[in-house]
Amino acid sequence: MNPDGDKKFAYAFPNSKSEIYLYGAHTGEVTRPWSCQRHLHHRMVEINLVLEGCQTVHTRNGEYRQRSGDLLIIPPMQLHAFSADEPAPLKYFVMHIQIDDPVFLQLLGGSSQIYYPEGGTLNRQILPDVQAILQLLLDGASRISIFHRLYTLLEQLEDSFTRLNSDHAAKLAGNLPVQIAREIETLIASPQDEEHAWSANWLEEIALKLGFTRRHCYRVFQQMYQMSPRDYFSILRQQEAMQLLLNTQGSIEQIARRV
Repeated sequence: MNPDGDKKFAYAFPNSKSEIYLYGAHTGEVTRPWSCQRHLHHRMVEINLVLEGCQTVHTRNGEYRQRSGDLLIIPPMQLHAFSADEPAPLKYFVMHIQIDDPVFLQLLGGSSQIYYPEGGTLNRQILPDVQAILQLLLDGASRISIFHRLYTLLEQLEDSFTRLNSDHAAKLAGNLPVQIAREIETLIASPQDEEHAWSANWLEEIALKLGFTRRHCYRVFQQMYQMSPRDYFSILRQQEAMQLLLNTQGSIEQIARRV
């Protein structure tokens, strides 16, 4: 008998891999006027839940008063800021999710809505998952338990945004803006010094590498993210400097040369 000769594949499925990271998950309490300056997350989705009190969320689409039970879903590349000025304490839970699925991220980015008040359709669908993840983190649950619930939450979001943005989903092709963003991120992540400074023509060099003109890269990036590649470059430099100041022992002069 020849076992290999008798074996036939009915269907061969493609190999696949998925990576997901959970960053900066924490609860917080604010008891006095407070603000968080304008910032963005270049490859992460922020999910923000107010537990008690109220905060004001500032985005390119306007301002929202987020109260207890209200959710924010902030896609990558969305500039946002927070403030709280009410006398009652503010308590919140926030987490940042990085996932290597550009189509999913563009689905979220294609929606103009980030604020989902308590009682709304999507809020009712995903609030139990967000609350469950918070409780699992508080209980010190296993990573498998936490990520199982996290993937359940992302599946709910994918299904909802696919239905809500079917026209946008059908147009997703090429992911050129995502490629440009990643090239800029790689550029920022590369240490610099006086001898190896960033080229003044870095956008032209990225466009050449990707096989497009600088003008085309600028246009599609601006259309996707409502900011220019140079604005994104500048914001990432600022955020890199902040991280280095907080998390390294380098001097201000060393960090200035680095970014």
